[in-house]
Formats: sequence, C-alpha cells, structure tokens
Amino acid sequence: MRNIRKMLLIALIDALASEVYLNFLGDGFRISVSVILLPIIYYFNRKINPLITAFFVGTVGLLFRGVLTYASMGSFSYGLINDAYIMIFDLVYGLVFYCMFTRRDDKSLTFWFLTILIADFSANTMELFSRLGVIGSESVHLLNTLLVVACIRSLVAIVVILIFKAYKRLLSREEHEERYRNLLTFISDLKGELYFMKSNMESIEAVMGDAYTLFENLTEEDHRDRELALQIAKDVHEIKKNYYRVVSGIEQISQTTLEYNYMSLHELFSLLETSMSRELELTNRQIDIFFNSRDDVLVKQHYMLMSILRNLVANAIEAMDEKSYGRIDVNHIIIEQDHLFTIVDNGKGIKEKDLPYIFDSGYSTKFNRVTGDIYRGLGLTLVKDIVEQTFKGKINVASIVDKGTRIELVIPGKTMEV
Repeated sequence: MRNIRKMLLIALIDALASEVYLNFLGDGFRISVSVILLPIIYYFNRKINPLITAFFVGTVGLLFRGVLTYASMGSFSYGLINDAYIMIFDLVYGLVFYCMFTRRDDKSLTFWFLTILIADFSANTMELFSRLGVIGSESVHLLNTLLVVACIRSLVAIVVILIFKAYKRLLSREEHEERYRNLLTFISDLKGELYFMKSNMESIEAVMGDAYTLFENLTEEDHRDRELALQIAKDVHEIKKNYYRVVSGIEQISQTTLEYNYMSLHELFSLLETSMSRELELTNRQIDIFFNSRDDVLVKQHYMLMSILRNLVANAIEAMDEKSYGRIDVNHIIIEQDHLFTIVDNGKGIKEKDLPYIFDSGYSTKFNRVTGDIYRGLGLTLVKDIVEQTFKGKINVASIVDKGTRIELVIPGKTMEV
C-alpha cells in the first residue's frame, strides 16, 4: 500500500513536470523535461518497480492531460486520443529500465547513465514510430536528433545526481568534523578532570597515612580512639581503591574512544575557537575571542594544553561585565626554545590584594549571587599545577581592576613539542 501511494505520487510529479516541454515535429510529439526527473526518482527509490510505476505514470499522465484539454478546449476525449501515444513512451521506458538496471546486480552510476540513455532513446523512437508509422531512410536524421536529445537529458540527470552526492558528502563531512571537534573538547576536559582526580588520590593517600600514624601513636589506654583511627584508615583505603577504579575506567574509555599522539597548534587553536564561540552563542554575550599563532608546531600533551587554555579563556569570559563589550586575545610566539602563550582580556580584573592568593586551592572571586555557588572550573590551582608539573613551565598573572587581566604561560619546547 505504501509503494502504491509512492508510485501515485511519482506519477503526479511526472505529469506536472511533463508540462515543461518542447514541441517536436508537431502532431503532439513532445520532448519533455519529466524524463530528466523520472530516472533520478528511480535512482533514489530502488525498491520501486519501474515497470509497474510506468503504468501509473502513463495512466495518471494521460488523465491529467485529458483534464487540461477539457479545461482549455471543452473536450476530454480529444486529450486522451491525442496523447495516448505517450503511454507507449512510459511503458517502453519502464520496461527498458527494469530489464537493464533494476534486475541487474551492478547498480553503479555509470551503468545507470547507460540505462537511462538507452531507455530514453528507445522510448522516444517507439513513440515516434507509433505516431508516424514506418520510418524511412529519409527520417534517419530524426533518430539522430532523438539520440542527441537522449544524451542531453541523460547528462543533465547524471549531473544532478553528482551534485546531490557531492552536497551529501559535504554535509556528512561537516557532521563528522563537528563530532570530531566535540569529542576532542570532551576528552580534553576529561583529561583535565583526570589530572585533578589523580591529585586528589595523593591527598587521599596522605589522609590514610595520617590516620594510621595516629593509630600507632595512640596508647592502649586510648582504645576507642585507636579503633576509630584504624577504622578511618581502612575506610579511606576503600575510598582510594574505588577512586582508583573510577580513574582507571575513565582513562581506558578516553584512550579507546579517541587518542592521538600529537596535534598541531594551529588545529588546536581552531578547535578552541570553534568550541568557545559556540558557547558564547548560547549565552548571547558580546565577546570576541581571537586566537593567533605565527608558528605552527606539533604538540605532545595536546589534551592538557587544550584544557589549560580552554579554562583560562572560560575564566576570562566569566570575568567580563555582562553589559559591556568584551575582547579576549590568545596569542602564541616562540622565544628561543620556549613557547609563550598570553591570554589577555578587558574584563573586570583582579584586585591587587587578591593576586597573591589566586593560585591557592579553593580560591575564587566568581560566584553566583543567587545560589552562592562558586565557579571553579578546572581552577587556577590545577592549571598552575599542570603547567609546572606536566610541562615544566611557568605561569604569571598581571591584572588591573576595571582594565583587564594578562596571563602568561612559558612552556619549554622540549616538554611541549613532538
């Protein structure tokens, strides 16, 4: 039933398209553009039987022309008689297409083109023969004309198919690149969180050690305190084991999902620019972010570097006054053997009295006035830790209230480059 509705729809579309035509030889013989559209429809609807569809196309087309003739001349039968030969074209075209393409295993575009060329020429020839009777040698030029028409219509049809395929590939590639960018951003954030979790594991280890030391230092007289200290040490040990399982599982998932040994800095900047611009669109903030790197290098710990830069830019966005225009510049240059990254914004800045404490754990000047929640993100403490521990670099911050903030990262080339 569904195929019948689809074939009726194809027949109606063909009938409408057949009204765009060129009169040829008079006597009702037309060269219609519907023959360009029909094989394209067949190409994208492989489950439709073109031979059965040909009956629907011919019948609906004939009735459609009868109605048009009745509307213009007041005679329904005249239209049926005058255009009855078109049924021959539709049936021959459907038969040739069915035998040459539908029943064949080879469904290549090249063979499809050959099929519609032969089907077009054969159907037109049979229709012309039916209208004019036996075609003599003096009419050979008519067949040559029909062959040229078939070639032109087939070429136009295959060009339409190729354009559609190219457009589809473009959309598919853009979708793939979008997924790729999102996945890289996700994994860079995940890597940063894993670093934070591993840092916490060291703190958990220290707490467990302190609890056990307390247990050993307490005397037998403090029996209840000794038992409590020992129990705390055991509980912390269990927490550490569970924490380790979570960290190991996330690491395995991230490595299985997407793991590249290196990435070019220009590509990293491009991903960051796309990611941060998309986030800004969701907030409707008037902030421009510019990424500039004169030299391109291959980065080893690119996930970590992406996490650092992404969080520093996010911090700069959060520091912007929502009512004013914001600008953030992320620049990179190479000085001798070191890489200098600067993140400069024109936000509210940091008070001079707060500058010595911005790298302290838990410190933040940004909070939600409604809920009281502090915005931490990756945190400057962890950013500083990654810069110094992973990249063996340095981080410096300079800021002026109501003017903006400038953050400098100095990373040695030997720890960053491939």
